[in-house]
Amino acid sequence: MLNYATRPAYHPAMASPDFIENVSAVFIFSENCTPILEVRMCGGAVLRAPAIRFDMSALHQDLVSRSKLVQVIKRTRLCINPFDIAGLRFCFIGPLTELVVEMRSGEGYRVRHEPQLLLGDDVHDVFKRLWEARQ
Repeated sequence: MLNYATRPAYHPAMASPDFIENVSAVFIFSENCTPILEVRMCGGAVLRAPAIRFDMSALHQDLVSRSKLVQVIKRTRLCINPFDIAGLRFCFIGPLTELVVEMRSGEGYRVRHEPQLLLGDDVHDVFKRLWEARQ
């Protein structure tokens, strides 16, 4: 079990313009049945906080609305900074299509093409939005 007291956590006062410019990715996931908001910075720092500390959705929306982040995966609400992308490529594995997003920090995200699902993603649309955001 992780000790969140030893890790820095995101809170609204940290959302200065400089902080927002350095955000690489933001997403929500579950760990031991607890929702966690994770903010990854361009320099490699990772800020994590469990939901019991604040209203996670409000903070997630605050970060996304005040920045140039683009939502990539609906299910985890993964939003990434298009200017921190090192590479984009399509990967075809049998009938599956995936968009692989590689970040400058070395992180990688795989987005499956599942537009028929309720929270599924259309990788062609994601690619288009990332490309347009970089222009």
